[in-house]
Amino acid sequence: MGFNVIDQVIVGLLGADAVAAVGLSNSIASIALLLYASAGVGAGVTLARAFGRKDLKEVSQIASAGQGLSGLLGLITAFLLVWFSQPLLRLVGADPKLAGSANGYFQLYAGSIAPMILSAVTSAVFRSLNAPRTPLIITSAAVALNTVLGFVLVLGFGPIPSFGVAGAGWATLISQCARCLALILFLYAGKKGVRWVWPLPGSRVGATAGKLLRLTDPIALSEVLWGMSTFIFAVVFTRLGTTKLAASQIVLSLESIFIVASAGVAPAAVAVIGHALGVGSLRAAKANAWLTIRFGLLAGVALGTLYAGSSFLLPPRFTQR
Repeated sequence: MGFNVIDQVIVGLLGADAVAAVGLSNSIASIALLLYASAGVGAGVTLARAFGRKDLKEVSQIASAGQGLSGLLGLITAFLLVWFSQPLLRLVGADPKLAGSANGYFQLYAGSIAPMILSAVTSAVFRSLNAPRTPLIITSAAVALNTVLGFVLVLGFGPIPSFGVAGAGWATLISQCARCLALILFLYAGKKGVRWVWPLPGSRVGATAGKLLRLTDPIALSEVLWGMSTFIFAVVFTRLGTTKLAASQIVLSLESIFIVASAGVAPAAVAVIGHALGVGSLRAAKANAWLTIRFGLLAGVALGTLYAGSSFLLPPRFTQR
């Protein structure tokens, strides 16, 4: 979500039309992202249990199945969104001006879906292997890259011309691809013992992918319902005008930061509970679950308070002079 907020801040320098274009595009694409990113949660559950048993062969099978499945679904979805970008934007109520402004960014952002989902699944693998610092460092570097590229490509710098709203799309696509590549290289070139398993006969990768699909069905449904709620807001505000749509997207982007930060407790819970179950310690699993619930409640209250306080920062930043 940090990538989306950065895009909103940078294009905010171009005016309300640019903010509305980016926000509307993110709202449409976020449904697919939330749907397929749930594969990361499902992979994390099974990976944590396998790693708890120190079964690196199964860990490799699950990681390969999760990455292959998410990558394939991401590519198919990206192709459909890019191909039907204009009809989709018009379908949700964007007028010709807004649809034209958003189209370039939307296509580039849609192209980022596959590396985003692959990154989510690969990060889940790292967390299940007790190595959460690796995805944190790589993602932080990618956010920094996205910020620099965003300013350069949106506003122009030296001989590099301004690409406007589309520049934010290029920044996101480049930084997300770099993040995905770095995560995969560090996973399979590292010393954790995880190896890529090709989906050949007898590899059980296909069967593992089927199990992941069945496991993630309820998770995917809940994530899509959440994504649909923000999408419906975008559709409603689109009909109220560009300025109101821009305002709603700024607030939703900021809200997403605090929601995702609070929800970050969930992957940690999956890892510690899964490890305990993997070694057959139900007592430790229950203790970890109870600890996670208490920490989640405290984190939710603290982040909710910070979110309420951050509302005072928005008017000076986005009010047009």
